[in-house]
Amino acid sequence: MPHRPVVMECLSCRCLDSRPRSQPVAPLPKERVTSAPPFSVTGLDFAGPLFCADYPSNKFYVLLFTCGVTRAIHLELTESLSLSDCLLAIRKFVARRGLPSIMYSDNAKTFIAAQTEVQKVYGHLAPKWKFIVPRSPWWGGWRERLIRSVKLALRKTLNQNYVSKTELETILVEIESSINSRPLTYVSDDPDSSQYLTPSHFLLGRVPHSKPSQDLEPRIVTSKDLTERECVKNQRLEHFWKVWSNNYITNLPQVVKGFTHNCSLSKSDLVLIKEDNIPRLKEMASWSYNN
Repeated sequence: MPHRPVVMECLSCRCLDSRPRSQPVAPLPKERVTSAPPFSVTGLDFAGPLFCADYPSNKFYVLLFTCGVTRAIHLELTESLSLSDCLLAIRKFVARRGLPSIMYSDNAKTFIAAQTEVQKVYGHLAPKWKFIVPRSPWWGGWRERLIRSVKLALRKTLNQNYVSKTELETILVEIESSINSRPLTYVSDDPDSSQYLTPSHFLLGRVPHSKPSQDLEPRIVTSKDLTERECVKNQRLEHFWKVWSNNYITNLPQVVKGFTHNCSLSKSDLVLIKEDNIPRLKEMASWSYNN
């Protein structure tokens, strides 16, 4: 008799050999698929430590701000993970990028304390702070993915060399610019097209290393010229959002790993409840889908 059918009929073997079922990928939150100004929906997380040549005994960290809509990033170098340094980084971010309406973070003590302080500083204008569910790191995957990109860029740029603090700050800004220039989607369906949409298009209206399209010859600028420029800027921004909605958002389900979910569980199936740090033999059996 074949081995596999026997094992599949044995309840003990099935309990010991079975793998946890993967959960279906939930739809993205509404605020992440609705057009909004850059960094209106912001996630933040720390990365590090880093070291500088002029402060060899000190550890430095990078506070990453991620836009949940345009996928742009903003990097701030901090001298520690303390509440005071975190608040200073948030203040600098707000002064440059504007005040978010929603902020996401994990449940680190620094962020929990920062929520209260941010409320005091900005009052009724303070962003709504949302924490991810404990023991659910995948909730912060949209931030962790860009932290990985920042770490990889730092590793390749520094190559285990120490630089001064000023140089490190400059490198971080250049990495920020480079990541914000990455393609999100192509503007047209033509595979040979070289035009693509980047986070920088929402921040600057163009890629940082490209030349401005306007004529820079010195001349007298009238109020009519300024009005026309404002109209052109709004038209371009509207075009960017149209491409973002039609090409980027609609294609997200196709690139999410595990988006197609085939769950074979059914009502009244006997399952094991998986818990951290508990051996398989001690896991308790429970009924699922009884409600």
